[in-house]
Parts: sequence; structure tokens; C-alpha cells
Amino acid sequence: MPSELVYEYMRIDHLPHIWCAGCGNGTLMHDIVVALDDLIRDKESGITRENVVIVSGIGCSARAAGYLDFSSIHTTHGRAIAFATGIKIANPNLHVIVVTGDGDCSAIGGNHLIHAARRNLDLTVVVFNNTTYGMTGGQYSPTTPQFDTAATAPYGVIDRPFNIAELAAGAGASFTASGDVFHTKETIRQIRNGILHHGFSLIECHSICPTYYGRKNRKGSAVDMLKYQKEHGLIRSAYDRLPADKKKDYYPVGSLTENGYPEFTDLYSYIIKSAQSQGPLDRSPRRDVVMPGTGTHLTKDRYEMRLAGSGGQGVILASVILAEAAVIEGKNAIQSQSYGPEARGGTCRAEAILGEKPLGYSKVSRPHFLLALTQASLDKYSGNLADDAFVLIDSSLTAPEGLTARTVSLPILKTARDVVGKSMTANIVALGAINGLLRLFPEEVLQEAVKRHIPGGTEELNLRALKEGEALAAQAVQA
Repeated sequence: MPSELVYEYMRIDHLPHIWCAGCGNGTLMHDIVVALDDLIRDKESGITRENVVIVSGIGCSARAAGYLDFSSIHTTHGRAIAFATGIKIANPNLHVIVVTGDGDCSAIGGNHLIHAARRNLDLTVVVFNNTTYGMTGGQYSPTTPQFDTAATAPYGVIDRPFNIAELAAGAGASFTASGDVFHTKETIRQIRNGILHHGFSLIECHSICPTYYGRKNRKGSAVDMLKYQKEHGLIRSAYDRLPADKKKDYYPVGSLTENGYPEFTDLYSYIIKSAQSQGPLDRSPRRDVVMPGTGTHLTKDRYEMRLAGSGGQGVILASVILAEAAVIEGKNAIQSQSYGPEARGGTCRAEAILGEKPLGYSKVSRPHFLLALTQASLDKYSGNLADDAFVLIDSSLTAPEGLTARTVSLPILKTARDVVGKSMTANIVALGAINGLLRLFPEEVLQEAVKRHIPGGTEELNLRALKEGEALAAQAVQA
């Protein structure tokens, strides 16, 4: 690598690198740097040092994230694409490059690979394929050639190997290509094209590992392994012209597939905008979140809510409706729930986080609001509330000792059963009460969210339940 690129794009204090003498990973890292330097110098590319993120997992290749002087993250084994997915969805304007190995991305990380490809998420995955687990002693990987030997296959590997580029293409990646250590110009070109491509890009780069794979399979020195790539790696156009019976002796270098599948974050933005535009809704500004009777402002950036009851009471649906209402309002929302046998009996919880700004962390840690419809759920979930938390419970429940949060008790279950005439509407009555007390949304917004998620033919019943919940809240505030 030219010295000016080393000082421009490498973390000098992390050098010299710790890859073995003759390892191909340094050359492939050079190819990434040259491709990025070319794009950064091209002012029309839109790529800058500031909008590039390097992500790696575990393995020999993963060291690259520490050497490359960009925003970077060194993640856990097999999860580089999963972390990259989160980064890209959180900020679609970033150019996220994953540096991964053949075992990291196609064995333990294989599930993440195929689904990121299927989604066509705009990531560039550069695979350093050295056909072995080099960091941990030379075990065979999903790309070790059949009948070659490895630390875990002393008599030969009987598994057929993956072609990672073809695997990604079959899973739905919209750009796939291959490169190697010897054909640097073509490898740089494919990495550059992959970064520019708007969609999931994977470039499988054939590295060399003279220390483990080469030694165990008598491939000779690093120079001998490079000579093999020179003689057996063919530019794609030449490879495609070979007779079928000759192709087994060579491998292609160059583009495999490129198409215009819709990109995931584009589709995500589209459906969110579509959801926000459905229906003739009043787009008046959201009212402040307040504690009833006090006017004390809680938060507009992040408001954590936990809804709890027994399985079958509809608390999960209620949290979905709250999140839907936030989306209709043009705000941010995260909805999550407990999965498992409790969803059909015992205590069950669901959560919603609402906010004006991007919410980031998806876990509810100290809820600002708790709804409890059963004693067991109240006892279980009333701990660890925020200092300014507000609790809404059914009037049949007894607040546990030590509960200091402001608490309102309303006959939610009785109202659903005796007034609305349907016990199963208790969750909708509760939603009406929540909105009446907290004033989260204009009434018509919550009504629209309810209508989007209730079964057909039940609109009149559920909107009545919503009104009855609002009436309970109005009585409590007046009292």
C-alpha cells in the first residue's frame, strides 16, 4: 500500500498488523482502501470519511476494522451483518462496509447473510475467503475445498463447499462479484462498484492462508499460492467462454450479478410515509404528555409505556395500537411484547416507546407509565418504575406496599363487561382511559389506529369501548 494511503486511512498506532507473513488479508484490505480513496476523491460519489462505517465480526479478517481509520465496530462472531443492519436502518445515509471471513459470514453468520441479501439492504459485504478458520487453528470452513484436509478433517473434508457469491445471489443480493489477492485491479473495481451500488452487495475475495490451509494441503509458499491464483483465476468474461468441462479447473474474477431490486430502507421509508398518510386525519400537533391534574411535562423525546395483564386480555394489541397512533401522528414508536406460554395465560406484558426524536435503544428499562389489569401483573411489573411514573390499575386491584408512583384506579374490566357488554374489549376501554389521562393523541388519531387493528365488523363495538374509557378518565380527572 502506498505510504500516503497508510497515513491517510490507517490507524498507525495499531500497526504493524498481526496477520501472518504471506497472508492475503493485507492485500485485500489495501484493495478496500484504494477503492474508498478513489470514491472519496470523486466529489460526485457522495462518499466521505464521515459517512463510511466499517463493521467486522470475529476471525482473521475482522482485524481490518481496527486497522482502518474510519468509524468502525468490531462485533461478535457471525453477527457483523446483524450489527451492520442495525446501523444502516438507524441511519440510511451511511455507507456501511462489512469486512468478514468465510466462516464468520457463511457458517455461524449464514442466517444473517441470506436474510440481509433477501431484504436487499444497502450494505457492502467484502468476504476475505481463506477457506479455513485461520485464527483458531485451521479448522475447515464452509468454503474448504472437498477432500482437502484441515485440523478438524485430518483425512479430508467430505462436505461440498459453498460458493458464497452465488449463495448471496440466490438469496436475493442485487450485486455480487468475486475477486482475489492476485488480480488486484479487478478486485478494487468490484469493491468500488459494490460500494456505489444501492442495494445488498457482496464481493467474495479469495485470500490465501499459507500458515494453516496451505501448509496442511501442501500448497507451497505464499508465492506459490499467488501463482495458483494467477493461473487459475480468470476474468469473468474469459471464464464464461470456457467449455463446461474446463470450468472446474478455474474460478471467475469479476461481476456475477447486478440488478435493480428495490432497496430495503427505501421500502421502509415508503411504507412509513404511506401509513402516516392513510385516512383524513387532523394533523394538529401532538399534545404534551402530562400527569393528570398536574400539568407536569414528562418527556417528548422518549416515553416508555408498559401494559400488563393476563394472556388473552389484549394488552399486546393495545400496545400495537399505541405505536400505530404514534406513527399516524408522524412520531417515532417501538413496540415489543413478551412471547411464550404467558401469552395464553398467567401474566403477560407488552411495551411501547413513543417519542419526537429517533428512539435508538429498543428496551423499556424504567417505564414512565404502567397499566395493570390483574393483580399478578401489577405485583410483577410495578417495580423499577421511573421516578415520575404514572400507574393505571383496574379498580379490583390492590396497589402493592411500597408503590410510590402516582396511581389511578378505574373500573376498566367492569366497564367492558357491564357497560360495553363485552369483556374482551377491556383493552380498548383501557386505551381510551390512557389517552384521556395522558392526552397522548387527538381522539381521531387513536380511533383510526384502533380501526386499523380490530377484526372486521367490530368497529362500532370497539369505538364505543374507546369512548367509555375516555369517560372514565374524564371522571377521574374531575375528581
